Amino acid sequence: MKGGGIVITGRGVVSPAGAGKDGLRGLLREGRRALGEVEAFDAPCEAGEIKSFDLLDHVDDRRLRRAAPATQYVAAAVAEALGEAGIAGEAAGTGTGLVTAVTHGAVGFTCLFHRDLVIEGPLAASPALFSDSVLNAPAGNTAMAFAVRGPVHTIVGAAPAGLQAVELAVRLVASGRVERCIAAATEELNERVVEAYFRMGLISPEAAPFGPARKGFLPGEGAAAVVVERMEAAARRGAAPLAAVASAAGDGGPSLEEALGRICAPAAGSAGTAATADLLVSGANGGPADAVEGRVMGALLPEGTAVRGLKALTGEAFCASALTSLVAATFFLEEGEGAPSGAAPQDVSTEWSWADFTAAAAAREVLVTATGLRGEAAAVRLAATHIRISMEGLAGL
Repeated sequence: MKGGGIVITGRGVVSPAGAGKDGLRGLLREGRRALGEVEAFDAPCEAGEIKSFDLLDHVDDRRLRRAAPATQYVAAAVAEALGEAGIAGEAAGTGTGLVTAVTHGAVGFTCLFHRDLVIEGPLAASPALFSDSVLNAPAGNTAMAFAVRGPVHTIVGAAPAGLQAVELAVRLVASGRVERCIAAATEELNERVVEAYFRMGLISPEAAPFGPARKGFLPGEGAAAVVVERMEAAARRGAAPLAAVASAAGDGGPSLEEALGRICAPAAGSAGTAATADLLVSGANGGPADAVEGRVMGALLPEGTAVRGLKALTGEAFCASALTSLVAATFFLEEGEGAPSGAAPQDVSTEWSWADFTAAAAAREVLVTATGLRGEAAAVRLAATHIRISMEGLAGL
């Protein structure tokens, strides 16, 4: 297949740092924590909570004003991504696809719907609550808001689902099914979800990615979106490519170590390999999976590779954190952005921080990883757009 490969032309983020990717970039540059006391409910720990968010500041569609937070967050992220990609308003049309990842969905609406159903009976159950509690509601509502008439998919899963959305979006574009595709992911902070993970012993006030204790994570919420399309298609409409997608893959196990090893190991004949990455942006969150990722990536990446992650600053938002990490990775690939210094995670006690952004030579390749609790993993490798990425590099997708 001829062409210059698949590139990212638009990005959008809603995070505890605020709505918009500039808020995330500022948080990373400063190394500032966006974790604090939860205002929406009594929580057993700090969390990355989004505050002062008004959908209508970002999306001019009043149909979504009563939608669940998960839907509102992803709609705002998609609006920003389409704007940066130069696709205005409802200009998406039949040539655009949408793949949205969710982990827990609108748990708040689900709880309210079933409470009314059980306590007051079927006539009291709200159709509005039910429709938005369905796991594909964020994708459906977003597709309607932006007139996306191509394929619309929902991926349900743990953190890797956020990167698997990118993988499927790339497949749709590479196959010619669509001219461009939006990959998105969303997660809302919910009392029942936090309580469940706390009771499972997976939430810890002392959360520290790659920390020696590996006691658990701190929860978060948010959404992210990217627009992917062929490089030549972006050039024809004058869109600036922000990063090239060199490879994207997911694996379901049977063990996390095997899954990570398969999707991140150097591949014969590929346009690049994990071993050539200048920077690893990982989904480590302070939980037990960090040790496994430390062993695998420490063996694959050369000593001195920079290693960074978001969750010590924004919390664990599962699939949304994974895609937000990918957006953060693109910052290092932009002209003038430098890769921070750091060591490969051959020792799982490696400390991660974004505070040491530097003005060093821009990173050429970045590997983004995400892991789940049941042995699943996903990875996306991005390259600076001045590096030629041929379609052969996507042959394994």
